[in-house]
Amino acid sequence: MSGYVSQEDFFDNLFDAFETGIAPSSENLTLVRDFLLEKWQERAKEMHPTEPLPTDLADACKFSALFGSVIFAADIAGNYDHVYNVVDGEIIDINADAADIAGRDGMYRHNAAFINGEDFAVSMQSCVRRVSTWVVEFAERYAETLEAAKTPSV
Repeated sequence: MSGYVSQEDFFDNLFDAFETGIAPSSENLTLVRDFLLEKWQERAKEMHPTEPLPTDLADACKFSALFGSVIFAADIAGNYDHVYNVVDGEIIDINADAADIAGRDGMYRHNAAFINGEDFAVSMQSCVRRVSTWVVEFAERYAETLEAAKTPSV
């Protein structure tokens, strides 16, 4: 058992339209990162209107991992310090270049007990509504790109 969680644990298959997800290619990761930075900046304006906008996805890993679980049909893995996605055993970290992640050791150690714990589930649930709206907007904005980028079914 991997001890991962997935979109089904949070969204009740709300986003079945993504089926097998899009391939987590460097091009698609760039598209996702750019979109999420825009959304992260919008959230920052709402939450802290007088503070400077974020320039990267620092502190956004829960949101990013939830988003990636749908877009890439990925599992969610992580530990107390960082949450990321896993696709076919490969780590896919939307936040890899963020200031709070880049160059830090131990960010990709997986702690199944933490990820499957009640506190983590509650924390992730607090992000679900916002991430749901982001997924819908992403799907509408990039419909043609997404169709072309879908992972082929086996």
